[in-house]
Amino acid sequence: MKQRILKISNIIGITVVSILFLVAVTIGVVFQFVLTPDKITPKVVQAINQNLNAELSIDAIELTFFKTFPNFKLELKNGIILNTEGSFQDSISSPNDTLIEFDYGVVSINPLAFLADNIKINKFSFENPKIYAYVSPEGNPNWTILKERDPVEKDSLLESDKEQKDFNASINIEEISIINGNLIFDDRYSENYMTMQGFDMNLAAKYSKSEVMLKLLSQSDNVIIRKKGDTYTEELTVVLNTGFHVNRKTKVIDLKNAQVGINDIVFDTEGKLYPNVAKKEVDVDLKLNLEVPRLSTLIDLIPETIFDKTNEYQAKGDVNISAAIKGIYKKGETPEIKSNIKISDGEISYQNKPNKIELIEADIDLYISPQIRTGSQFEIKNFTIKGVGTEISVKATGVDLFENSKIDMTAEGMIDFEALENSFPFKKSLNLEGSGNIQLSTKFNVNDVKNQDYGKIQALGSLDMNKLVYQNDADSLKLNMESANIHIEQDQNSTLLTNKSSKVIGGKILIKNLEFKDGKKSSGNLDLLDIKFATTPLKDSTRIAVMKSSILIQNGNLKLGDTLEAKLKLINAKATLQPDRNNVKIPSIYSKFNVDSTGIYSKGRFFAITKGNYELSSTKVGKNWPITGDIFFDQ
Repeated sequence: MKQRILKISNIIGITVVSILFLVAVTIGVVFQFVLTPDKITPKVVQAINQNLNAELSIDAIELTFFKTFPNFKLELKNGIILNTEGSFQDSISSPNDTLIEFDYGVVSINPLAFLADNIKINKFSFENPKIYAYVSPEGNPNWTILKERDPVEKDSLLESDKEQKDFNASINIEEISIINGNLIFDDRYSENYMTMQGFDMNLAAKYSKSEVMLKLLSQSDNVIIRKKGDTYTEELTVVLNTGFHVNRKTKVIDLKNAQVGINDIVFDTEGKLYPNVAKKEVDVDLKLNLEVPRLSTLIDLIPETIFDKTNEYQAKGDVNISAAIKGIYKKGETPEIKSNIKISDGEISYQNKPNKIELIEADIDLYISPQIRTGSQFEIKNFTIKGVGTEISVKATGVDLFENSKIDMTAEGMIDFEALENSFPFKKSLNLEGSGNIQLSTKFNVNDVKNQDYGKIQALGSLDMNKLVYQNDADSLKLNMESANIHIEQDQNSTLLTNKSSKVIGGKILIKNLEFKDGKKSSGNLDLLDIKFATTPLKDSTRIAVMKSSILIQNGNLKLGDTLEAKLKLINAKATLQPDRNNVKIPSIYSKFNVDSTGIYSKGRFFAITKGNYELSSTKVGKNWPITGDIFFDQ
């Protein structure tokens, strides 16, 4: 009896295995000889396009089973999705009607999981994709490409749903990945533009009835962010490693154990995002804190081109970098950002080096307003460095950072370059010598600097550099200077201005025995540069301020490769920066100078001038300064 049961069991087992083998062979034969790429590609593309408000095209689709048993794998080659609903040819990118273009894609699923009410996607990956995500000025994104169902069809589906039990299957996605992608996010609704180059992403997801649980790791080598033509970041490396839960009913996104890396600085991040699809906005509430709050975290960011990182160091002190991002992201508005950088009781010393930085302290606030261009500001409450013959203290404020920034800064202290070199592991190719003192207070608008309206810069103080040497054998650059002295002070009796009784800002710049060398072919030297200048404060801030100067140059030589050589013996000059006669907002320069003797050799031609007199004028036109005037010389 037992032998008979055993025999029947063997027969049943062999039969089941044979059937499974036959099914597998049949599937393999079907995939290999019936469902070939040439046959299934147009059918699949046609079926998908019937459900898209876009046009999909793929060179080849290939199904495999034996190699990936028990999984089915779908390989996609050279795919592209074109958005056919609208043309966005006015965009910065091109072509911009392409939602996604990729070299290779793969989808792998486990069909056996369906038997246990599971949907399991093993892999969904794209290689070298180009993704263009566009939001129109009306707030309509170009990635909503699925066609809506017909109302009649919707009603029939609802009736069908009533007759069937609820679908309780769980969905697990082991991997959704992008490899070496190029992502462009062009949001015309909120006027934000971002590109990500070298974009890698790996996403895993689990679906339940109440929420979606995701694990995300992404990195981009070059993130560029622009808004209304202004560039806010460039060559920024960003890494995001986070888990987050999405409530399927409320759509609230809750970040869990998130880490954000920005140029090798890692922040622990937590918070929530509250999307409102109807209003086309997202309420953001995020907090970031430096992952490792130690001074060594910042020191390790110093590039190896400056410091020899094989030297061991000791660093003391606490560092805290925090940020709070809170508010609404919508058209014309972004969340406000409040950030603080604080360094307390910092100290650095390197092994086998005689001296150390005894104190590093910093307290810096940064605020980016929701409107960005107005209200954004920073404040350097304190930045202090003491040690190795150096003591520097800086305080500063800045308002309207992205719209004609107004800067108010004071800096004072001294610096010993040679002591710094002896106390830090600078590269052996670098040689520093000299010392300096600074006492400076300044107020200015950034637009005045951009518009070359230097007369409006308010500055008082001095900068003195003595016996300065900078030599870097790595890039063959050498600079020697006996002294450089800059003094700016209030002067009631400047002879440069016609109205001697008015209060003026007068300054002197004196540079002695300057010599530089860049590589083997470019070099120069100058015995003396003596500049005196004066300007008067203006009541009318819309006018270009008048600045007058006198310039003395003695014994200069300049060589720029094989293209230019110049020598001069003596130059006496007077120059005036003033408003143009026809438009007081445009700068104009008038100059008159005498040249004792000069010689210039360029491109095989040589000419020299003795006892030359020049009267030249120039008015700014756009970014150019066209020159007109007269030249007189003896020979």
